[in-house]
Amino acid sequence: MTLPRLTVCLYTHMRHPDRLAYAKTALESIHFHGLRHYGGDVLLHIADDNSRPEMLAELQDVVSMIGLNNTLSRGMGGGYGASHNAATQVIHQRSDIILALEDDWELVRPLPLERLVRYFDNPDVRSIRLGYIGWTQELTGRVIKAVKGEETCLLLDPDSPEPHVNAGHPRLETVEYQRDIGAWAEGMDAGAVEFAWCSLRAAREGVVWPMDLGMSASQGGEGSYFAHIGSTQAREDQQA
Repeated sequence: MTLPRLTVCLYTHMRHPDRLAYAKTALESIHFHGLRHYGGDVLLHIADDNSRPEMLAELQDVVSMIGLNNTLSRGMGGGYGASHNAATQVIHQRSDIILALEDDWELVRPLPLERLVRYFDNPDVRSIRLGYIGWTQELTGRVIKAVKGEETCLLLDPDSPEPHVNAGHPRLETVEYQRDIGAWAEGMDAGAVEFAWCSLRAAREGVVWPMDLGMSASQGGEGSYFAHIGSTQAREDQQA
């Protein structure tokens, strides 16, 4: 079986030394626990939002030492949305599946990427949430088998009252899913950008949460694949 072309889109905004340390941890962990075990084509794309040049150069040195094929785009201070929009102009031409990863998430145990990308053989699956499931309003769904009677997952209901059917946590997405969502809002706080794109109908359709991987639905719960790093915020200078 030919595996789909996989791109990790690492969103960075490194203006503080802590944020550089977080980004290094995110990069090294996704490689060690994920990418080095993937048998298909892999690309690492840094979607940068106006990081300090010396910090960006240091992160790129880490990428070179690891030996990943890599590309770079820069949002030039336009915020999370601008970073994403610039990145898609590069990666959509070279990818089938995107692993969206903000620079303050650490992969803490082996992630079965080759198993997960098979979910996308099911046309109902367009985005796979890899973080915890949080909700403030009712979030419903139905249990499905993603792959030929295997791989149980929860297909979330796009009509759920909960605003975050999808979320900004680590996730796998098809290029078509991202294209259907379209451009993200620019010049806004990252939380506001996330809320805006998560509210779109296209972002709420085809979202699943795996049930056969021993993942925890609770933040910080046993079995989580990703852990949030540190407490230094990326941005405090944009409108919400």
